[in-house]
Amino acid sequence: MADTTASILTRGFTPRNLSAFEVMLQRPGKGKYALATTNAPDVGVVDIDGSDGLKTWAQFRRDFPKLPAIVMSVRDPSIEGAAFVQKPVRVDELLKTLRLALEHGTENLNVAPRKQQASLPAVEPAEKADAAPELKSKPAQSATSAETDDGHLKIPKPAFADNANAAASVVKRGEPEGAPAAEPEMFDNKRPAYAASLTMSDEFIERVTGSDEDTDLNDLATLRQRVWRRANTLLDLVEKAWSTASKYRVPIEVSGGFTSMYLLPNGHVLLSVSDNALRSYCVVHLDTSDISMRRIGLGDIREMMKADPAVYRWDLIESFFWKLALWTARGKLPERVNVEQPVSISRWPNLTRDLASPYAMPIASLLYQYPTTIPGLCRELGIPQRYVFAFVSAAHAIGILDQSDQAEPAPEARPEANSAKKSLFQRILGRIGY
Repeated sequence: MADTTASILTRGFTPRNLSAFEVMLQRPGKGKYALATTNAPDVGVVDIDGSDGLKTWAQFRRDFPKLPAIVMSVRDPSIEGAAFVQKPVRVDELLKTLRLALEHGTENLNVAPRKQQASLPAVEPAEKADAAPELKSKPAQSATSAETDDGHLKIPKPAFADNANAAASVVKRGEPEGAPAAEPEMFDNKRPAYAASLTMSDEFIERVTGSDEDTDLNDLATLRQRVWRRANTLLDLVEKAWSTASKYRVPIEVSGGFTSMYLLPNGHVLLSVSDNALRSYCVVHLDTSDISMRRIGLGDIREMMKADPAVYRWDLIESFFWKLALWTARGKLPERVNVEQPVSISRWPNLTRDLASPYAMPIASLLYQYPTTIPGLCRELGIPQRYVFAFVSAAHAIGILDQSDQAEPAPEARPEANSAKKSLFQRILGRIGY
């Protein structure tokens, strides 16, 4: 298989997941793998997390009894004669398993699953030599504050670990009294739900990208004004609490008018408020005197969950920051991003898990491939500027946005940019219904 392109047969994928899977093959696996277009594939990949997942697998095996096969799922189903890749999928793990399956088959191929999340995710104890500082708190809690001269906590910039191996389990809960109007549907039921993929409703798009009109991309002074201020936003406050939790390996409680949330140092956040209510707090600057942050023990969290389990739900911290950034930015740029310098992303975001934003897949594909200025990105994709700005804000919030001081390469100087990129975008846009 070293000099040929391996043909991959897929079964059980939703249109959106199939689009993401195909884009994965365009990255380090470019030229080595492609979706099957004939009846003689080299390997099969079956997603069994749908309602008929095991039936899909059984039918696949009847149709292709000898074909090397890979099963994808959140949990290891221990299916004989198939390799296993755990979801959310890591690109390096997927490509390694594909290579081994093609070289050795899958009858005796064992790929160890990643550790599963327990009901309360495990947290390593804090190191004794590096005690956590006291956090800024309301006077009634008698906590010693650790502040800079401007009143902010003395904490490092957040650094996200790879928490994709722990899936967030969500507990359904009721809306709190006085909650805002119901969140709009992500997908518009008045349109064809499945053409090539699900179509976002106009109302949902406005919630995550705002409604600002496009501006002249040559007017850099005006573009520099299309920014949002991070200070004293919910994202800013939660980011500071997460920095302390991750650095000192202690759970942190953040409480205020939005009730409470609990940030665990292994990359999870326990919420007692709906996304709809949280979103309403993202569009205002908060009075920090009404917000308290304090250390809390895991035992206390367990007791709260036992006392009222329907109130709480888990989320991954990276997914949480992604959606907080979308709701806060509303189609504007982070104030620290220079519109004149090329930007790129250091790794592929989990677009099947994170809150959706329009054209996220082609934006990510272009930024992953080569550095591009923000005005150049808008011109190249020809989409509303607020879609690009929203994605850039979310990528910046989770720490995957890089800014280069090098000049943006000319399109003709980019390796295979003109033909390969155009072909990739056409396939992506066709699959996601734009």
